[in-house]
Amino acid sequence: MDLTAARDPRVAMPDPGRPRLLPPIVAAMLLAASAALDFALPSMPRWRLPVAGAVLLVAGLGTMLWAARLFGHAGTTLIPYGRPTQLVLAGPYRFTRNPMYLGITTALVGIALLVGTPPFFVSAVIFPLWMNARFIPMEERNLQAALGEDYRAYCARVRRWL
Repeated sequence: MDLTAARDPRVAMPDPGRPRLLPPIVAAMLLAASAALDFALPSMPRWRLPVAGAVLLVAGLGTMLWAARLFGHAGTTLIPYGRPTQLVLAGPYRFTRNPMYLGITTALVGIALLVGTPPFFVSAVIFPLWMNARFIPMEERNLQAALGEDYRAYCARVRRWL
């Protein structure tokens, strides 16, 4: 056991009731499944918009990295089931409470437009649904418990997605 991690309040210890797959892993698994289906069923219809896809991919990745960097500067955890130490209110957090998930979703839509087959579009829909069902409620409970009224006030001002 890493004793440094055990003493660091920003790092949560694993709990069997908590999700084990982190959101970027979920997105990667969805992309892998989409690619496998795309390969297995080469006669699927394609609806490509490469320029829009590239713009959305870059915008999504940029938003995700920007939001993650703000967490790093604030010294709070990036781990969804970690112990939040402070509220980040700058940058994309002024418009959405989940810019990292929004960035991943936007990147998935961009990839779907680049590749153009149904499995990739389905992945772009499944990811935010998974986040809403599996990660976001848990994170919101953690933030509420750790940050109390400040987090409630933030939720009243800023939407979950957009």
